[in-house]
Amino acid sequence: MENNQTRFWDPENLKSNQFITTAFGLMLLVVSLYVFTQTNLQGNWDILENNFLLTYGFTLFYLIVVLVHNFNNHSGIRRFRSFGPNIILLQLANVSAFTLNQSIPIYPESSNGLTLFLIVTNVTLIIYAVFRNYIPKILHPLFLLIFSAGLVFTFYQSILAIPGTVLTALTFWFFGISLHILVPYIFFFVYLRLVLQLCEGRPVLFAIPGTIVGLMVIITIFLSVKISRVNEIIETTFHESHSPYADNDLPIWVTVSSKLPDDVFTKLALGGMAEFNTGQGFEPSFLSARRGDEHNPFMVVLSLFQEQIDLDQSEREKILKSLYNHRHQNEEHLWSDESLITKAVVTNIRLYPDYRTAYTELTLSIKNTAKHDGNRGEALYTFHLPEGTVVTSASLWVEGIERKSILTTRAKADSAYQTIVGREQRDPLLIHWQEGNRVTARIFPCTAYEDRQFKIGFTSPLQYKQGRLIYHNIDFQGPSWENASESITVMNGALPVQFESDLTLNTDGNNRTYFGAYETDWTMSFQAPPISPEPFVFQHKAYHMQQLKSKEAAQTYSAVYLDINQSWTRELCNDASRYLDHGPVFICLREKLVPVNKDTYDKIATEAREQNFTLFPFYQIGNQEHALVVTSSHQLTPNLSDLTQTPFLEKLEHYFKQPRKVDVLNLGEEITPYFKSLHELNAIKLISIDPDELQELAQDRLFVTHPESDSLRSNIYGGFTISRSDSDLPNSTSTPSHLMRLYEYDNLMGQIGVDISGMRSRENDFLHAAATAHILTPVSSLIVLETAMDYERFDIQNQSQSLGNANLSNTGSVPEPHEWLLIITVGLLLLWMYLKR
Repeated sequence: MENNQTRFWDPENLKSNQFITTAFGLMLLVVSLYVFTQTNLQGNWDILENNFLLTYGFTLFYLIVVLVHNFNNHSGIRRFRSFGPNIILLQLANVSAFTLNQSIPIYPESSNGLTLFLIVTNVTLIIYAVFRNYIPKILHPLFLLIFSAGLVFTFYQSILAIPGTVLTALTFWFFGISLHILVPYIFFFVYLRLVLQLCEGRPVLFAIPGTIVGLMVIITIFLSVKISRVNEIIETTFHESHSPYADNDLPIWVTVSSKLPDDVFTKLALGGMAEFNTGQGFEPSFLSARRGDEHNPFMVVLSLFQEQIDLDQSEREKILKSLYNHRHQNEEHLWSDESLITKAVVTNIRLYPDYRTAYTELTLSIKNTAKHDGNRGEALYTFHLPEGTVVTSASLWVEGIERKSILTTRAKADSAYQTIVGREQRDPLLIHWQEGNRVTARIFPCTAYEDRQFKIGFTSPLQYKQGRLIYHNIDFQGPSWENASESITVMNGALPVQFESDLTLNTDGNNRTYFGAYETDWTMSFQAPPISPEPFVFQHKAYHMQQLKSKEAAQTYSAVYLDINQSWTRELCNDASRYLDHGPVFICLREKLVPVNKDTYDKIATEAREQNFTLFPFYQIGNQEHALVVTSSHQLTPNLSDLTQTPFLEKLEHYFKQPRKVDVLNLGEEITPYFKSLHELNAIKLISIDPDELQELAQDRLFVTHPESDSLRSNIYGGFTISRSDSDLPNSTSTPSHLMRLYEYDNLMGQIGVDISGMRSRENDFLHAAATAHILTPVSSLIVLETAMDYERFDIQNQSQSLGNANLSNTGSVPEPHEWLLIITVGLLLLWMYLKR
């Protein structure tokens, strides 16, 4: 290394061209980094279609520049004595190696933490190489700390690269491409030299690299203890589940989930072994890295000393999916979506304040960033819906033309999609209902040749709260939207009174607009006007909306069941204990209903509070007509579909075939996916209250009741009821069709009930009602196919007497028969005039 007293841009340096050489290298490094960010090929093993040749070319070109610099200033091309240019050359080689890894996956993708670490260490190294003569000595310990961490990591990385050196020795003659595997070794010796130099003359500074090594060891031991705890829980649960008195209604992975400590370290331990590529100890994934794996050094080192989590892959995925919101990531793909991004989002919202509903259309543009025109991607989106929201329209643009969706059974839609996408590789759009207020949309193919567009429409009840109506934005997961632009238009006949929004919306006449970066979570609210008395009429059925009139009524419950878990505070448990004054009380403990009294309540409630969550066993309730379940939880839980073919779900389905709903009191606004599914399927009568109200309700045994009958549906979220009655009035042309769609959705969900196992076999029984209202349900799906022959081939027919796809401009209802006659007559007249001309 050069004398530290030498100035970087003094006359001697300028004379030796070191300043110019370094500056030129920095410019090439910036360009190379930009080229790397534009590379998004995922393991296609074709470097000719990648930007690798560009970044590698920059490295080779700068190598020649450095060699010439060495010859002119150090009397030999192999005398690499100029520290700044040498480090810039090493960084260029590093960028080239990362670019090569995009097409030839030697190493798995770095985890977010590792990526941040690499950015910090490399930027620090560049700063030190360029400005080291001007860095105060007081900052040297900070640089030593970062370089020590880099030294430890590159030592680990060098060990992983050992098997690759054999291949390098055999193939280095091929333009030197395989020499990229040696980059970690060079980094290791650079960091080692810097650490020794910074510690030279100050032995006390050697404590810093020692601390880094010790910290790495401590973290590894800590994670090992956490994983040992997870394995201990799994082993204990296995033995408990096979004891003579065990109740095996639930699979082991559910029981394990309810017992695991709910902290970030447990998630890392469980997720690390399931998600990260551990490489089976120090066996690297060289030339065999799977895309989608994440590289976490701690997990790789940990696999040397710690056994893998004692659950098979499918069980681990279920835990991650149900407890850590990985459902979208674990959805099945027929084609990859790694090169896809969400380019733009157009959100159009029409408010119907006097009907307490809103219709939202999202139009999304999908871009395939792959450089190869033949790359085909399958886009998968998961939309998270406000309570009571139903999908009522969908479209796909095919060759620039918008094609509207057709509603059919889920089985037919799946068959068509699997055949066309899996074998024929043509254009479909498929939208499915999912549990937990979710829907998924699949779009294929998304090519680099053109951007794909699709549209999905939602009919939503506006939330009614303290005299105001609240609109909640519809969020989604899917191809990255980080750089997506969004335009929002909120349409309304007149400006709402006392309008508020946490998103800045500009006023444009009676509309409000926004343009900028995509916003995921925002709301708007305004004063609720009186509900319109005008009904919506279709096919001799009238749908009336009225204000919901609820009342608190004293109830005589045969028993009260407390669904206690870790989200319950001691104060909440004390408030719930007031139910002991009025009759039998049970606590749900490990999926069993345990009777309690004043002497045993505190002990069992404390034990129940150790549970992450519970799946309340409704089928253990004796007399559901006079039972009250009190629940509260902020924890994610498995969905009903996760429990298919388990005794628990079979007993639950059998129990809920009885028409009477169980009263459920939910404390707080959050509802677990388990209770949310039962509520969606109209199996329970769920009321959410503020936890502070529990003491009064428990003392007076009150429960909020709402009117309900075969022809009247109550919407607590929106604060309204919709009734259906016979009518001789003509079909409506001005009243929104969303009244009928919301009523039929709620009515149909009640008829389907908790029948997850037999749902597919009953699809045809409910298709007519779903198709008439054109609504997405558990038994119906929306699909767009490329040609009319495709619909005919899979027996997918558009129902003639249907509301059809909802839209922004009208009610969505079809014309009356006499209106059809008028339209046909006018059409024939125009055709005759054209032919005559």
